[in-house]
Amino acid sequence: MAGKRQKVFGFITGGVFLGIVLMVALIGMYERNRRAEKSKDAQAKIDTLAEALPDMSKVKRLQVIYKQRVQPLDTVARRRVREISGKRKLYGAEPALTLMSFAFDGPNFWDDIPCISVIHHRNKQLIGMSDDQSLATPRQVRESEKLAEQAQKLMGESFGDLIAMDQEVLMMRNALRLIDSRCMDVFHIIPPTEEQTLVEEDAHRFDWYSPNDVDRAGYPTEVAKTIKSAWRDFEKAWTKRDQKAVNKAVTTLDEVCSGLRPDLVRSADKIDAELGFNRMQPFSRASWLYFFAAAFALFSGVLASRWMRWTAIVLAAAGILLEVWGFYLRVDLGFGVAIQNLYESMVAVALMAMVIGLIVDIKRKGQWAIMACGLGAFIILQVVDHFSVKFDDAIGGTIAVLANNIWIHIHVPVVMTAYAGYFGAFLLSCIALPWVLFSDRRARTPELKSLLHTAELLVNVATPFMLAGLVLGGVWASKSWGRFWGWDPKETWALILFLYYIIVIHGRFTGWLNPFWHSITLFFGGSVLLWTYYGTNEFLVGLHSYAGDGQSGGMTERLFHAKNLWFTASNAGIIAICLLSIVYYLATGKAGAASARRADAEAPTLPKKHAAGHAKG
Repeated sequence: MAGKRQKVFGFITGGVFLGIVLMVALIGMYERNRRAEKSKDAQAKIDTLAEALPDMSKVKRLQVIYKQRVQPLDTVARRRVREISGKRKLYGAEPALTLMSFAFDGPNFWDDIPCISVIHHRNKQLIGMSDDQSLATPRQVRESEKLAEQAQKLMGESFGDLIAMDQEVLMMRNALRLIDSRCMDVFHIIPPTEEQTLVEEDAHRFDWYSPNDVDRAGYPTEVAKTIKSAWRDFEKAWTKRDQKAVNKAVTTLDEVCSGLRPDLVRSADKIDAELGFNRMQPFSRASWLYFFAAAFALFSGVLASRWMRWTAIVLAAAGILLEVWGFYLRVDLGFGVAIQNLYESMVAVALMAMVIGLIVDIKRKGQWAIMACGLGAFIILQVVDHFSVKFDDAIGGTIAVLANNIWIHIHVPVVMTAYAGYFGAFLLSCIALPWVLFSDRRARTPELKSLLHTAELLVNVATPFMLAGLVLGGVWASKSWGRFWGWDPKETWALILFLYYIIVIHGRFTGWLNPFWHSITLFFGGSVLLWTYYGTNEFLVGLHSYAGDGQSGGMTERLFHAKNLWFTASNAGIIAICLLSIVYYLATGKAGAASARRADAEAPTLPKKHAAGHAKG
């Protein structure tokens, strides 16, 4: 009987696990298909370019200043391609190749290649696109009178006050401007002279110069001639598709410009580190280590396998180390703090989730925490990877108010730890709820007892962190904005989240919540968590809206914007499942209680020592 029960529990657990993974996969598939472009002529054109110039390693190393940070061209190219097309790569080409093609091949090459992101149906109609297309050609955007009229109406309006469709109009026009200007705004490779930078620490805030503006830089005539000549050689070699000449010209250009102010440029080791970070994509790779850690943890519980449990532990630890390495590089390459936007905070939640799961399961010698937290970390990192337009992963300067005191380094990680624990408990409730509803409402089985106990433990760990985060956030707010508490939407909902889980803990401690209500409150807590973490930034106006573009348009428009569909669908699903579960539970409660009493009456009485051993198992 116990073996059969364990198999049923394993099937339910595995089904929920696979269902969540399938949902994430479908989200990713939808996002990729939504942005896919099926222009075979354009693909062939880009493939030909890539075949002629296959080696972009020298070009990637060219140092430029962008967003007040000296960085390799590869990093800027990735950001610019995503800014124009909404994709990490356009037609599978290296971003550096695409950016240099914008610069040297110009609009004539790109005019009829779909490369400008368009999501909204209305905007597609304005430029004559079909609904199955997601990229517009520069010619379509340039020649659309209706789009120009709509853009003219929006002149003078604050970007943040516009609805998402109108924001996209301005973004499309900006993308066209970048293509028509050959993206020359990113080629600021000539540092200012010593006379222009009176204070070395402020040097990165001074204007750098492009090769076309080298005469204004203030360097000797011979230096200016060398730079202009190398730039012309670079363009000629590119036009002729001469890989050897391209590498020679860009190497000369980089050496000359870097030699002007060695104190302002990055060392070769720093450039190598950033190129390695871009190539490695540590957070994306860590997500798959977490996925396999969660899978092995699941099987170790179902099959009672020690080697699977230790494999899960090793994979989880490897993912943590990979994420820590990624955070270290972001701090080292940027300006300090690495939790300054929505992308970095979500990555931090994934990291802390796996850390909590690993510690809890090693201490308890279990597997549920690694399974839940590993699955949660996988989901989070996959979401930020699929929705690359929404979650800006660029390494840039820190927002001033975020870096003016030490509390940012303490408050944010503490709160992220709380979110991570709550998310792990929510995922465990996804398994507990169907088991309680259909198999064991009184939590008599050791598997369900262990699972609910682990969920309760994660909440107990997260809640003190949430309280500490509220207090530390108030201290940070007092230092940054001059008040400890201002009823900002984020502050208010963080307090609501804390009070919600205090009620859950109290309910379990006093016995008010039976296994069903314990499971349902943990499950609904996922919706409260989502709204606190993401919804307040995206849909409410407040000081924390720096994390997203949440102040644009009406509530309905933002809820059903393509970038927020994952949030809307997740919340709707949680609420619907909660309502259906409660209805089912109340409708079948008496029958379920009677069946449980009959089962208890028919169950054989165990000796005390066996009963104690069974309870311990």
